[in-house]
Amino acid sequence: MSGKTHIAAMSRPLKNEEIKAFTKQVGYSPTSVPVAVDAFAVFVHKDNPLDQITFQQLDAVFSSERRRGAQESLDHWGQLGLSGTWGQAPILPQIRDSNSGTGQFFKEFVLMGGKDKESDVVQPGAASVVNAVMNDPYAIGYSGIGYRTDSVKPLRVAGEKGEPFVEPTFESASNGSYPLRRVLYLYVNHSPQAKDSPLLSEIIKFAVSQEGQQLVAKSGFFPLPTKDLVALYADWSEPITSAATNGNPQQIR
Repeated sequence: MSGKTHIAAMSRPLKNEEIKAFTKQVGYSPTSVPVAVDAFAVFVHKDNPLDQITFQQLDAVFSSERRRGAQESLDHWGQLGLSGTWGQAPILPQIRDSNSGTGQFFKEFVLMGGKDKESDVVQPGAASVVNAVMNDPYAIGYSGIGYRTDSVKPLRVAGEKGEPFVEPTFESASNGSYPLRRVLYLYVNHSPQAKDSPLLSEIIKFAVSQEGQQLVAKSGFFPLPTKDLVALYADWSEPITSAATNGNPQQIR
């Protein structure tokens, strides 16, 4: 927020207070540029029989407040329909710190801002969440789908009641049918009064070009829809203007 860099990558939209702080510091607002889609997966151990889960169930697994209306806390796998040895086994949630983009997104989008359970285990990174699930058959955690390994299994997820369970795939993330998705941004520091920077424009155009989006896919993320890429490329082929936007994971389809 100090205005000392020209471009920064963000895994979430800037908060209103962050935009205000930036504007106060430099006198103009930052410009947001969506560059990729990140699909989150809810991972369980590969041997776990569970195949699907709803937002309300996730809320009851991870949050002590259950703002989505679940009647009881989900603490054992039997409460999710598993039987036998699994039925009595504890659910061991693995989470990210709420200051991380991933943790903040999950808390706001799935838990509706509810508090984490005291028993939730905070992991320092996305790979750590997957490793924890991989090493404990009773663990469950969320992370970017790009961190998937053969030792964990992504669950099909349903958002609101009555919606279908959707597997996290390239198609479902790109067309918006998979509910656990977010847009990744580049934020640009450019004064409306300053001379346009050809280098800055070329960086943005590369990010939204076919070659740039191929790199997005190789990094475990999903490209933006073609119509959005075409519009962004055209925008950055014109003079740059400053416009803060508070995007959310539902805006780009």
